[in-house]
Amino acid sequence: MATPYLRVRSGEVHLPSTVVVKPGIVGELGEYIRSLGYENPLYIVNAYTKEHFMPEGASFFDAVEATLDYANAALSSVGGHDAVVGLGGGKNIDIAKYVGWKAEIPVISVPTIPSHDGIASPMVSLSGGGKPYSHYSRPPRHVLVDPDVLAGSPKQYVLSGYGDVLGKYTSIYDWWLAHVDRGEHFDGYSAALARLSFRHVVRFRKEIVHRTYDGIKALIEALITNGVVMSMQHSSRPASGSEHLISHAIDSILGRKG
Repeated sequence: MATPYLRVRSGEVHLPSTVVVKPGIVGELGEYIRSLGYENPLYIVNAYTKEHFMPEGASFFDAVEATLDYANAALSSVGGHDAVVGLGGGKNIDIAKYVGWKAEIPVISVPTIPSHDGIASPMVSLSGGGKPYSHYSRPPRHVLVDPDVLAGSPKQYVLSGYGDVLGKYTSIYDWWLAHVDRGEHFDGYSAALARLSFRHVVRFRKEIVHRTYDGIKALIEALITNGVVMSMQHSSRPASGSEHLISHAIDSILGRKG
């Protein structure tokens, strides 16, 4: 598969300005966010992340479901806040990205599980009107990662993130086939980055399965890399192909949301 050229999508490319991977950062989250210049952020949380990780006394919105209704309810609560923090998994981070995009305020992504590549991506995935809603917004301005917290997350979430990165092997070829068959835009540099993330997690597969520091670090690097690739292309195309459609079909058949 020849991929000798770079063709970033025209227009502005937004990337995170800060990516911090630091053990213990969640324990000092409020202080660190203040050091970034934000005095009154709104935290998007669930019951677990509110109890275990949210700074005491912080303003919050409880994200019960990853739906447009809940996202718009969070948007109506953001007045007077200077940033929005997605603290938790994909549901909380996606709602935070939606709110930040609509309200035009910075988004801070603080993942507590490494389950998918939305951690640093510009894509928002919600449900509404009986079908999935996926939209390009902007990536988080800041990504704060505590590898100790991620290593302590349930194993199925770590394996989910690992599987998400493994899926790039398929999505890259789907993208290339669409280019050959239908003339769809293709960027060899972005494809190479996505392929690199795949190789990175395969190299550290044992460490990832055992949730060691090096394994979690490798996984989070790969997930963030794919977020950057999507930002470069203004699309989820480099990171989402037929493997995601199959996954969504299984969810639909089984009546699951995800």
